[in-house]
Amino acid sequence: MRSLVLLAFLLNLNRAFALSETLTFHFISDYCVARHFKSVTLIAPHETLEDVSGRYYPLLRLLNKHGIRIAIAPPTPDAIVFSTSFTLYIMYYNVTLIQKITSSKKGNLSFAAGKNWLLLSDGEISNFQNISLRVDSDVFIANMFTKSVEIGEIYAVGTIPKFQVLGSWLAEKNELDLFGLKLHKLKRRQNLMGMEIKVSSVNINPQYTILQKDASGKNVFGGGYVGNILKNFQQVLNVTYNIKKLDGYAYGLYLTSNDSWTGLMGDLQRGIADVTGCEISSAKERLQYVDFTQPIQIIGRHLHFKKPERQLNWGAFLQPFSPSIWVSLSFTLPLAASVKYLLYKLSPKNEGRTNFSADFFGVFSALVLQGWSGYFGGPSRRFFIWTIFACYMIVSIAYSAKMVAMRTNEKPKIPINSLTDVLNKRDWDFGFVTKALERDIFQFSSPDTMLGKIWKNKIVGKKERTLVSSIDEGLSKTFKGNYVFMAFNVVSRQVLHQKFGLENACHIHVLKETFFKHPISIGLQKHSEIKEIFDYRLMILFETGLLDVGMQHSMIKEAVCEEEAFTKINILDVAPAMLLLSFGMVLALLVLFLELAWITRKKWVKLILNNIYWPKSMTGESNDTQNMNEFKKMILKYENGKFIK
Repeated sequence: MRSLVLLAFLLNLNRAFALSETLTFHFISDYCVARHFKSVTLIAPHETLEDVSGRYYPLLRLLNKHGIRIAIAPPTPDAIVFSTSFTLYIMYYNVTLIQKITSSKKGNLSFAAGKNWLLLSDGEISNFQNISLRVDSDVFIANMFTKSVEIGEIYAVGTIPKFQVLGSWLAEKNELDLFGLKLHKLKRRQNLMGMEIKVSSVNINPQYTILQKDASGKNVFGGGYVGNILKNFQQVLNVTYNIKKLDGYAYGLYLTSNDSWTGLMGDLQRGIADVTGCEISSAKERLQYVDFTQPIQIIGRHLHFKKPERQLNWGAFLQPFSPSIWVSLSFTLPLAASVKYLLYKLSPKNEGRTNFSADFFGVFSALVLQGWSGYFGGPSRRFFIWTIFACYMIVSIAYSAKMVAMRTNEKPKIPINSLTDVLNKRDWDFGFVTKALERDIFQFSSPDTMLGKIWKNKIVGKKERTLVSSIDEGLSKTFKGNYVFMAFNVVSRQVLHQKFGLENACHIHVLKETFFKHPISIGLQKHSEIKEIFDYRLMILFETGLLDVGMQHSMIKEAVCEEEAFTKINILDVAPAMLLLSFGMVLALLVLFLELAWITRKKWVKLILNNIYWPKSMTGESNDTQNMNEFKKMILKYENGKFIK
């Protein structure tokens, strides 16, 4: 609800305006209605509400007619800044009482943006330097003459007061013309006449800010999303920047010992800087100490960790079919071979020769679509063979299609999917940049919450191992494995691509879930006089699409890694088949050895019996010599696996 504060400090209550009292009342009423004010506050140094309502009853009646509320307040800073009830009193402009209102730190905000003033004057005001004006002030002066009123606004650019006429009121026509208000206040004041703005900035992320040196050695903006925005402001608003560069990740830490901040936040809090030259998180914990422009981007933090390496999957070639299908196939193979062999035996026409082993191999060949090289047989057998081919063709096509689909969509199993996984992975470390806002978020979370538990179990006592001084260091730790690093994705993306390269960047997995999503803005001093102007310029950049274009131009786009674009077959994928082949070769050699041993078993039996089990006592003379000779003859007749008697 807008409010109009009507202020005209009266040095002598008997002194009259050049404009009659009745016409003055009509002007004030017309002005309030035209500006759509809903309440009026009278700054009254002496008079009571009864005195005002008596003498100025015609004015009160005019205002009440339009639903405008009336209130009264003394000329004190607290009444102006924090009062919620407003009163009307007509007074002359008086520098002494204005200085009384603005005599404190709170009072300096009396002429800040959003507090609308009307100073009534007889046209003799010439010195505004004793008023605490700002570039965003909404202070209007009504210079009243005999038959008319000249309406203008006053504000200050730095220490230079400015005045410009915005309208007039003619008594004869009872007509108010605020022609100057057709142009937005911030457009009327967009030339700030070289006003110097103090800037503090870090220079760690070229996506947002790039600081360079000009010919004189001063810091200037060379690019970046925020840097280009401020360069645009510099050109359009005609301002100059005095840029202070802070080293490292100096966004600022909160010091509980003295309720203050370090870094960028500290510079804004202590008035060393007017604005930040880089992005800063507009977190609610900071709003008590500084202000922010409207958001320029919504960002969040992501978890970064090394992608799991491909593992040997012994069951990869079994996955397309369920266990029940594999059991069915293992049952149908010997069954089909048995039926084939039975048809061969029962068929009245058998011109070829076959056996169960050959038929089983033929059925298996049909299953793997390798054709048929065995004996076809009669019509019944041929019909059954074609049935086998049709059945197994469908099975093979289904297997191949499912295998291709699974391989195309196959991705390594991600070990971390949430903060809960981070907490439960005892052999994994978790960290972030020491001076980042994440530290405050985790440290000051309730011990019973997930964040509090992570702080206690993953950070406390392990800070030297888990917390890092920069995003570069944090990402370097992720490459070593078993380390989860939390950081802004847009910043980490730039570090990964430029420092580690695209190939290495594809080895880091960035979890899609966004944590602690919040806006980032340009930081300002608390109650900054340029906040309204900066917000207005940002609104124009947003509406014209230039803000989005600038962001897209400055931000590094997320690269599509090759392994995510399509699936390549590597040695691990075919390793089970290769090992199966190797096992088959070894087994075949073993079978060959056994086969040779079986065929030549006569030779081996002779060797064993003659050299190992033949008793030495039986080689000499003995009463049993004749029996021994007969046994030898029998051994020598051992042929084709049988004793020949």
